[in-house]
Amino acid sequence: MTIKGTKKRLRHRRPMVLISTVVIVGCLLAVWHHGASSHVHPHLIGFSETSPQKQYAVIASEENPMYSFFIPLTAMVWARYVGFTPIVFLIDDDSTKDGAPGVAPSDAGPSGRFFPIVEKLLRDQNIGIVRHLKPNSSLPANGQVLSQSSRLMASLLPELDVHAYVLTSDVDLWPLAQRPYWTNEVQQERFNVSGKDISLYNALCCGHGNVAGIEYREYPMSCIGMAVETWKQVLGVQSVGSHKQTTAQVQDAVVQGTNDLLTRHLGYGTSSALVLPEKGVLTRWYYDQILVSYLLALPGEHTGRLLEIPRDTLSDRMDRIAWPADVSGETLPNFVDAHLLRPGYEDKNWPRLRNLLALLLSEADMSVVDKYLEDFRKAMKSQI
Repeated sequence: MTIKGTKKRLRHRRPMVLISTVVIVGCLLAVWHHGASSHVHPHLIGFSETSPQKQYAVIASEENPMYSFFIPLTAMVWARYVGFTPIVFLIDDDSTKDGAPGVAPSDAGPSGRFFPIVEKLLRDQNIGIVRHLKPNSSLPANGQVLSQSSRLMASLLPELDVHAYVLTSDVDLWPLAQRPYWTNEVQQERFNVSGKDISLYNALCCGHGNVAGIEYREYPMSCIGMAVETWKQVLGVQSVGSHKQTTAQVQDAVVQGTNDLLTRHLGYGTSSALVLPEKGVLTRWYYDQILVSYLLALPGEHTGRLLEIPRDTLSDRMDRIAWPADVSGETLPNFVDAHLLRPGYEDKNWPRLRNLLALLLSEADMSVVDKYLEDFRKAMKSQI
């Protein structure tokens, strides 16, 4: 199976993502902020959120420290600064840990070294829902693919109400605009539309493609938001069961469901697997957004419900390629999100990241963050 059409890859889409982030938004009736001075993105001045809809944020990552370092920090920003409840998928797989760009095999670390540190912070701070996912050796999706595409399957978690709002994002991306920007109802009000309850952020970034004769606009995973019941309609999946199911059963269902979707629609794991003609390689790191973009283009109940939200990421994204020299409370409202400097735990990057994080979190949170950095660096040194 080949993909045809224009493929415009902007710099913010990482070339081989081992991490992913899905955001399911937790609801407060007003803009909520924990610690730093509150601000609303200039585009949304005068808009307010009134929906009682519960909202979450979902992120996913393998244990590779290049990305796993960001897991609890990104979760804290969504929880404390934006007010979303994070859902975190931790991918327990060491078969592809050496495949991350910029990470030598010796840096990947033995499995189990970093996740305990990550989980301790999340558990101690009571942040979000954490689920471990382990690739099934009898199924084609390895850890790298699962860490991305599993974000699409967060709607299968039985603890989520069908009306809850689920937003996908990346683990190495911090939201800088606050809650109203990420809610569908405010964006509908902003664009003076109704009935468009599928939010597609930065919708014009990535060109078009064609799968099985279906032309689609390709939408980036940061960010796509819709209600749980709408995710299920788009993906064609059903709930995995009730709260009585064991955690292992739920997690197996998410892994199986991810594999089923990739194989059924994109031929993943078969001789007809999707390839990019211009690259001549399997599009392992684009399967997630290609899959959901293709499904959104299919005729169905969601037709006409797409709210395409344009962005100018050259000006409204704080990007690691050109990190601004001046990051302060005064300049923060100019940005929607931050594509993070990597590796985040290294001395050359951490001071700048910490400066930004201190604008988003409270002093108490920053004390927790500083201890986390210390523990993570100890784990890095212990493997040498």
